[in-house]
Amino acid sequence: MKPLKIIVAVILIVSMFGGATILYNHLMSEEKESNIAKSTTAKEIAQVSDDPEESRDIDVTSESIITTVPPAQEGRQIGNLAYDFTLIDEKNNSVTLSSFRGKHVIVSFWIYGCSACYAEFPEYQKLHDKLEQDQIENVKLFKVYINPENASTPNISDIRQQLDNSGYTFPTYWDKGDVATNYGIYYVPHTFVIDPDGLITASIVGTTSYEALAELVGLEE
Repeated sequence: MKPLKIIVAVILIVSMFGGATILYNHLMSEEKESNIAKSTTAKEIAQVSDDPEESRDIDVTSESIITTVPPAQEGRQIGNLAYDFTLIDEKNNSVTLSSFRGKHVIVSFWIYGCSACYAEFPEYQKLHDKLEQDQIENVKLFKVYINPENASTPNISDIRQQLDNSGYTFPTYWDKGDVATNYGIYYVPHTFVIDPDGLITASIVGTTSYEALAELVGLEE
């Protein structure tokens, strides 16, 4: 009986060792296949990343992104599209703000009898002389005289005569009050600076200077 038991035990041991070996080989085979799969996937990704033709298929191009910039709102605040207007001078010649797109425009509102307005006239005359003498065409100056039609103050022709007599030759245009209302003018002088795109870049309440205006419109000494 003992030799038979020994033989059976040996057979069982061999079977167990063989089964373990088969299981080990099977597991190693699956692990190897898994590693191969992982390696292949990584290699394919690397190839796609390195290949500009393949990358073009997976990258998000600028053409696929639509960016729209809303138009500026018309108004009287900095950053707004300046309200358009048409005014006349003492000879009844009309000028329209939007016709000067592509230029810097300075619009300065004033009224008769305003001492602060008169105080800055020399600054605007200096600016006007600069534009004339250097033949600068990309800057336009509007001095806007606010005077309702039924007002008892001088009309635009009389104002032009008074300015000429004082040596001020900058252009002045007549506003019956509509433009001043649109621009929210409550105090004078009030100056707006408008860029070539028609956007308000500065709003100055009170007196200003030639140097400040020249800087705002990019004039060089």
